[in-house]
Parts: sequence; structure tokens; C-alpha cells
Amino acid sequence: MGTAFRTRRQPELPGQVRSQTGVWERGARALRFSLKPSLGNKKQAMVKGVSKSAAGSLRTTAVCLLRTQNVYDRRLLDHYAALMRRLFILVLFVMASATTLLAQTPAKPALPPATLRSILLAQLHSTHDTAEWFTPANTAVAGLTAEQAKWVPQNAKGKLDPNANHSVGMLAYHLVFWNENALAGMRGEKRTNPENNDETFNNYDAAHWDDIVQRLDRAMKALESEVEKMPEDTLARTAPTISRISTHNAYHTGQILYVRKLQGSWNPANGVK
Repeated sequence: MGTAFRTRRQPELPGQVRSQTGVWERGARALRFSLKPSLGNKKQAMVKGVSKSAAGSLRTTAVCLLRTQNVYDRRLLDHYAALMRRLFILVLFVMASATTLLAQTPAKPALPPATLRSILLAQLHSTHDTAEWFTPANTAVAGLTAEQAKWVPQNAKGKLDPNANHSVGMLAYHLVFWNENALAGMRGEKRTNPENNDETFNNYDAAHWDDIVQRLDRAMKALESEVEKMPEDTLARTAPTISRISTHNAYHTGQILYVRKLQGSWNPANGVK
């Protein structure tokens, strides 16, 4: 035969405590509704959860006290009721203060959605004057003397070959040439077409190094300005060219940094460690 198990009947909570816990729960609901207009949905849910939890926890505490201590003496009941009432008022006060602060905290402004113009400008700046995970051109050519800028690394055979290996000055001159050329095309001006692309490297004159650095910066700023004010239809038509300009700048900026690291003139603190 099976063994019959009896469920022990739990002692019923006295009417005085039932009435008191009901007041606490109604007070929690009143607090939630009074704060509701000033809070968003997520904050309302938080307040609701905290207030229900606080009221439930206090009610459970009263039941546990009565069950474990078998307290039915009126004076002890009054004592526990008064103690828990003060505790609950403290909980409500703390919760009200916290939610008021939350309601007053200004939300972070949402970032504007990305557009074709903003993406193209971000690409141009990242290869010009805004450091990201790679180093922009302005930083790559900074702090270099004209003598250092004309240094050409040796090729695999240990010989100098300016037609295959380029100095920082030659690479920067190449960028200046094609950025100014692209800028002229955007403005509807006559573009310069070299007979051979080697000219855009080998025509560099070390005596004009400082001027090359300034022209590179000016050309990039002018390109960014053109993109900022370009009409939408023109921008859509020119976007592939603008994107290629950024790719071209990033490619040769990487070469400039590589040459400087071979030369020992690059400070790792400036990026690309």
C-alpha cells in the first residue's frame, strides 16, 4: 500500500497583518501610477518590478515571522506591523527618489542616420586628418625634414632604384598631383594628364618638401569642401570617384609609413606600432 502524505496546513495570516500588507501593496501601486507620466516604458517596467518586489517581500516577511515564531500576541503584532510600516515607507522614499532622478536624466541624442555625403566625408577625413585604426596622411608626413623625405630605401638586391622604390617625398608628391587633378575635375577645370605615371613620383624636388606637405593638406581640405556643398545628383554621380580618392590616399599613406619605419624616422606613439 502506498503511503499517504499529508500537506500541513499553514497558519492563516491574521486579519490585522492582512489589512496592513494590503495597504502597502496599494501604496506601491499608487506610487507607480504617480510616476508613470514622467517615465518611459523601460523605466515604468523597472519601477513596477521594484515596487511589487518590495511589497511582496515585506508581506512574505510578515508571514514568515508569524509562522516561525507563532506570534499571535497583539503587542508583538503591533510592534512588527509598526517596524515593517517604517521599513516600507523608507523603501518607497528611496524608490521615488531614484525614479525621479532617472526621469530627469537627459537621454543621449540619437546620431543622425548615415548618408552618402556623410560616408564619403568620413572616408576623406580618415585618410587626411582624422586618426582611426590607421594613420591619416597629415600625421604620416609630419615632423619630417626635407633631407629625411628624400631618403629612398634599397631594393631586394641592396641597391637604390628610384624607379621601383620611392621616398616619402616622392609618395607625397604623387598624392598631391592626383588629388589636385581630381579637384580640378570636380570644379570643371582642365586636368593634367601625365605621359607616364612615373612622372608623378620622379618629378619631386626635395627643395620644395615643405610646400608639398602644405599642398597635400590644402588639396584634401578642398576635396572635403567640394563634397560638403555638392548637389545631391552630382554627389551620386561622383561618389565612385570620391571613394577611389580615399582608397588611393590610404594605399600610399601606408607606403609612407612603411618607408619611415624602414628609415627609423617614425615615432610609434603616433600610431602603427
